[in-house]
Amino acid sequence: MASPVKALTIFTIGTCLALNSCALAAGTDVLDEYLGKNAQLLGDLNVTKIPRAPDDVRPEDHHVALGETYVRINAALQISSTRRGFGGWSSILTNKQGTALLAVSDVGVWLEADLTFNTTTDIVSNLASVKMSPMRNITADGSEEGIAGNKEWGDAETLTSETGGSLGDDDGGAVLVSFERRHRIWKYTKDVDGPVPHPVHPGVSAIFSQCKLNGGVEAAEVLRDGRLFAVCEHPEPGSPHEDHVPGWIFTNWEGSKGDFGVLPIWLPLDGSFFGMTDLARLPPHGEHEEHEHLLLLSRAHVEVCDDCVMHGSAMRLSRVHVPRIGMGGGVLKVELLTELWASDGYPIDNMEGLTVIPGRPKPPGVDESVLEEPYATAFVISDDNFNPAQRTLLLQVTLTSALEAPAYVSEMGRKTTLAPSSIRAAPPSDGVVESSNSPKGQGRRQSRTAVFVLVGGGVLGIMVATALLAADYVKEKFRRRELYVRLDEVDE
Repeated sequence: MASPVKALTIFTIGTCLALNSCALAAGTDVLDEYLGKNAQLLGDLNVTKIPRAPDDVRPEDHHVALGETYVRINAALQISSTRRGFGGWSSILTNKQGTALLAVSDVGVWLEADLTFNTTTDIVSNLASVKMSPMRNITADGSEEGIAGNKEWGDAETLTSETGGSLGDDDGGAVLVSFERRHRIWKYTKDVDGPVPHPVHPGVSAIFSQCKLNGGVEAAEVLRDGRLFAVCEHPEPGSPHEDHVPGWIFTNWEGSKGDFGVLPIWLPLDGSFFGMTDLARLPPHGEHEEHEHLLLLSRAHVEVCDDCVMHGSAMRLSRVHVPRIGMGGGVLKVELLTELWASDGYPIDNMEGLTVIPGRPKPPGVDESVLEEPYATAFVISDDNFNPAQRTLLLQVTLTSALEAPAYVSEMGRKTTLAPSSIRAAPPSDGVVESSNSPKGQGRRQSRTAVFVLVGGGVLGIMVATALLAADYVKEKFRRRELYVRLDEVDE
């Protein structure tokens, strides 16, 4: 029979696989418990799936082909909570897998959440483990103070990782947040008690103060070469470019080394009604791989009137061409990718926050071989202004290169070989999704996840342990048979 050491080894391997607790399998995400031990779990969150396009629009028509890019809304969620301070989300950031998010509000509040997906696709369907926490500020004497609910000091408008793009373990969870009214930018680092603010080069905040009181830096992103790109919300009165929005590209903005530098830039106004609200870095791709591009989010709201062609809320996504190091500033080239209006049936409100990940979300347990691989995926969130007539919306948007002739995507997000004219969209569900953040809902979600993990891992562990034991049993049987043969030969 197997030795005690072998039996213990086999049992340990099986147990490790059953519990999914091997060191190699273990892994933590940079957004896990980002807000620290003092964050409060939202127990009354309501998430509703809403139509992502008008009922008469086919999936392939959700793409808006302008230039080289197709833009398509893959999912739309409406989120609400009665918790005081929920709402006003002005900027958003996800991890590199696109499975967890971090957001800031214009009243000094953090939000973190896990994104959950349909079981067989990479389309977001719910939020889980949603928590809120007050932001902290650095005072004139260098101490810290809470600014939740303080519109003057807590009007956060931009959120980006210190290294740009989505948030990963390589940047240690450090993010940049800019504020308007009291114009400034802080670097926040992850801490057990919640994100801790740190100053950057004072020249950045000093230049930010050139923006209007309620029109400060509305969009910012760290470029691939480490420079900081930022733009105001409104044009600068008296500027030589009054019909353009002012911005800057900063070098050595961290204040740690090198000479601080500023390159003035201007972005043409994105239409007469549109104001710029956020920026996100686009991944290198195709013929533009050597050039830096940003995705620009703009929003508008037009009151209903007799002679208005369009009315209500609208959203634009545009591509910004970034000048290389050593090139001059001036007016930058901006290409419109898509324009969507709520009056046309699209899920649009006061869209303010934007983040982009390369490719598509990577939720665990999904068969990636059957899924479309877009050029990039964007998540867009709206600011409800704490107005009951407005909504907090979260959109999942795919960007696909038209040059690559992508396969069309069916209603469930899977590849299809059907011709575009043969694809018809079933009306998306309008039902309320069971909240994963109520104590019961979260408990059920965690229980189901734990059961799935333990059962799946347990079955795998038992199979491996059984195979090892069976192999050892057969080996032991043959060893004994050989021993009996040799004993018989000795007796003869």
